[in-house]
Amino acid sequence: MREELIATLKENQTALYRVALSYVHTEAEALDIVQISAEKALRQVGQVKEKQYLKTWLFRILINTAIDAQRKQARRHEIGDDVLTFMPALAGVAPETRLALEQAVSDLSDKEQAIIRLHFFEDQTFGEIALTLHLSENTVKTTYYRSLKKLEALMDGGI
Repeated sequence: MREELIATLKENQTALYRVALSYVHTEAEALDIVQISAEKALRQVGQVKEKQYLKTWLFRILINTAIDAQRKQARRHEIGDDVLTFMPALAGVAPETRLALEQAVSDLSDKEQAIIRLHFFEDQTFGEIALTLHLSENTVKTTYYRSLKKLEALMDGGI
């Protein structure tokens, strides 16, 4: 199972980095989160019973590690243009809109942030997100659409 995990890490390294970066906004911190997550996964790989769940399990570890790092972070970092190369969905958006959107996303709950980030930035399906976050697919859909309404309200007030 260890070899499959290493292959999964290699296949998803860019996606893992993008998700980590969407939480902490600096390259160094994102790389640290990916490294810490990989170490945790390698130590705990025996917990995974079926190979098909490696990717979702790995993303779950990454999200939990990123949330922990975000909570420990004393000050908020602004999103820079270097971040946009790893968030293609925001490439054509004006800088002030990107900042307002990132602020609005960071005001959501941890679960809402994870769902929005995985669906919007990583194009994961609701089913994949449900597996990653250990939620039902209907809960993911409901939370996603409720989060979009919250973001819309926050963005209308912020722009």
